[in-house]
Amino acid sequence: MRMPRAKLQIDNREYLGASVSGERFERVHFDANFTGSNFQDCDLIDCRLDRVLMRKTHWKNCHFDRTVIIANFTDARFEDCSFQQTQFKGRLCEYGGIRARFIRCGFQGASMTAV
Repeated sequence: MRMPRAKLQIDNREYLGASVSGERFERVHFDANFTGSNFQDCDLIDCRLDRVLMRKTHWKNCHFDRTVIIANFTDARFEDCSFQQTQFKGRLCEYGGIRARFIRCGFQGASMTAV
């Protein structure tokens, strides 16, 4: 018998200019502001980043596997990150990643729609 999946928890905190390391989030629905923050060795697994502001963030060795990303990640930098089966979705003209940089990142099974 298959067990039902737990509902997403909602996280609407602001991480403005924060330094975050070693955090793990699973099945979290983010409606948050990460602008100007640095994240290292963090996992956002099977999450939903819905209208999240990720401008000028730096992500190093983070995993976004099976996550849906509807975000503004303009000027964000992703290094050694995993985006396996991640869905990048654009929404209106204000979401996407102008000048975003992805360095040594993996995108196996990822999809991008209207980004």
